[in-house]
Amino acid sequence: MNPEHYPCRRLLCVSGLSPQIVTETLYALTVLSEPHFVPTEVHLLTTAEGADRARLTLLSEEPGWFHRLCKDYGLPEIRFTLVLLCQIDLFDFFQDTYPAASCGVVYLSA
Repeated sequence: MNPEHYPCRRLLCVSGLSPQIVTETLYALTVLSEPHFVPTEVHLLTTAEGADRARLTLLSEEPGWFHRLCKDYGLPEIRFTLVLLCQIDLFDFFQDTYPAASCGVVYLSA
């Protein structure tokens, strides 16, 4: 079965402070590649500052590069999720200062 027939197609991107990797990758997959791969979901794994930059540049009204790309190329609705890595102090972690559930990966809905 070809990927375009799968009901759920997830794209996982990893970014630091340059969230344009998401739009560059999405453009390459949806426009340049054959066959086209159009994800139903995009998950961006990043730091707290990277998430802020992604919100400001990709998901905001202006410039809103993610939404602009989808509109310009007639892409269907793509769910966008930010996955924030939290940094922990291992000494404190092992001293039970922080419960294990408060660290690791936190899912933020954009």
